[in-house]
Amino acid sequence: ELFILKVSRKNLKPGTRLSKVGFTDCTTRTRFLFSTDDSRLVVETEGIITVKRQVVLHEGNQNFSIHAWDSQGQKMTLPVRLLYQDHHYMNNRLDAEYHHEAHKLKKMHLTWLKRRKRGWVIPPINVPEHSRGPFPLFLVVIRSDEDKVKTIYYSITGPGADQPPVGLFTMNRDTGHLHVTQELDREKVDKYTVTHSVAEGGDGKAEEPMEIIIKVIDQNDNKPVFSQSVYVGEVPEASQEGFQVIQVVATDADEPNTDNSDIRYHVMSQKPEEPSPNMFTINPTTGVIRVNEAGLDREKIPQYTLEVQAADNKGEGLTGFTKVIIKVTDLNDHTPIFIEPFVKKHVSKSEDLAVNSTVVRYTATDPDTGRKQKVMYEIISDPAGWFDIDKETGEIKVRNQMDRESPLVKEDKYSALIGAYDDDQIPATATGTLVLHLQDVNDSPPTIEERKFTVCSKIPVPQLLTVTDRDGPGFTSPYNVSLVGSAKANWTARMISTRTGIILTLNRELEIGDYTVAMSIADSQGLSQVSTVTARVCDCTGEDVSCREKDVGGSNSPVILGILKAIVVLLISGSDSQDPEYEYLAEGEPLSETV
Repeated sequence: ELFILKVSRKNLKPGTRLSKVGFTDCTTRTRFLFSTDDSRLVVETEGIITVKRQVVLHEGNQNFSIHAWDSQGQKMTLPVRLLYQDHHYMNNRLDAEYHHEAHKLKKMHLTWLKRRKRGWVIPPINVPEHSRGPFPLFLVVIRSDEDKVKTIYYSITGPGADQPPVGLFTMNRDTGHLHVTQELDREKVDKYTVTHSVAEGGDGKAEEPMEIIIKVIDQNDNKPVFSQSVYVGEVPEASQEGFQVIQVVATDADEPNTDNSDIRYHVMSQKPEEPSPNMFTINPTTGVIRVNEAGLDREKIPQYTLEVQAADNKGEGLTGFTKVIIKVTDLNDHTPIFIEPFVKKHVSKSEDLAVNSTVVRYTATDPDTGRKQKVMYEIISDPAGWFDIDKETGEIKVRNQMDRESPLVKEDKYSALIGAYDDDQIPATATGTLVLHLQDVNDSPPTIEERKFTVCSKIPVPQLLTVTDRDGPGFTSPYNVSLVGSAKANWTARMISTRTGIILTLNRELEIGDYTVAMSIADSQGLSQVSTVTARVCDCTGEDVSCREKDVGGSNSPVILGILKAIVVLLISGSDSQDPEYEYLAEGEPLSETV
């Protein structure tokens, strides 16, 4: 028979009284031992069914069973269905409406002890642990079917009777009533075995002893306990979803393979909650913790702390807690970082940066601090080959003498690219730039750009020569010029008005040929250098510059040469030493002569 128990709410809170069941075993007893297979409910000795922990009728109904034991230890079971019906049917009553005020599980007169050739057989007696009494609490009556015609005496021996724990169970010598004197704990002892003896009065003839097994029925009185109060796990940064981190394990001392010991795990909190509050997830049945979302970064968050709960009764019962510390381990996912990405160094002559002298120490750090890697250095680009770098320290020294006038120096700046790399199996590298600002010193004398020119021997046109200086402002113009050596006899040289160019003029008619003209050019600071130009003198007049060989009609060459030299000597001796129109007068010697 199915007992239908109607309720007006789907959510039944702890303490709600649902119903009362009645039981009779054809004796005068009014209190019996009850139990239920649903740990969320409890049935007291008076038969009152009470909600122990919250019950939610998701499907609108829930089946369970109620068990009772008669005075002979016979177990009786009543199937029950909790059935939800809304207030239209239940009239808003808070308590359940019952079909029966007292439902009789079974009516029967039990006489358990039947004489057999091999003695009596008594089924196990089930006693719920942690019963609230009152004590001594009656369990069962064990009587011989001969006690109606004979005087029978009953007794028990064994652990819990006359052996430790002595007096836990007692038996009335005359009636055969078995009692328990205090609450039992299944986690300490789950079963007691005592020996029941029957003695006949008068002639003292005894029956054969028989074994009584008292089983302690489990109640959900133990919360899950973790094997460690604190777990410590590690996970590499940048791990992907599903990566297994650690497993936590909890145990429950209640009876195995029952709801009382059926544990479920749950992550209650995560600190810090970045970059997401759900970075980790736990398998509810195995306790394995895995990465739930990508984004672990040791440089941002090196460690997480989780609070994990274990609850029995499939996650709805008693709870235990533990702490899980998850350390994020370092990967080589960051390149070294130069303390200064761009280092500017001003260099002047006063610093005397000679070869092998130190320019700067250019260093970097590695953000992957957890890996304790070493940073080393190299020169990636040094177009002029001016530098060496210490691989271990990053100290940069002068390898070759630096020159501001080098074409590789742009706007007084020279750049070199420096590399930093760690010592990982696959190194991570970074680059920094060293910029040298080369302050100018007056180390380059001025020079003449034009190295040769052509001029007519008659009415020659003055030549404009360009002066250049690789030094910077302050060490260049205004320039000064002076003729050197024999050039003074035939040439005059003077600076133009801006003093950045030279006007060179042939001041007398020369024989056709090539002549060298030496001039000393000085900058504004007096740094000078002798420059030479080659002048080709042609037989022509003024601006109509054209060169052709002069035919002397087969004359003897040595004679002609002698005559020409004599004429030149006469001209020199009779000429003025200085022409007021020019700054200098000079004589040039021919490089070659045309006969």
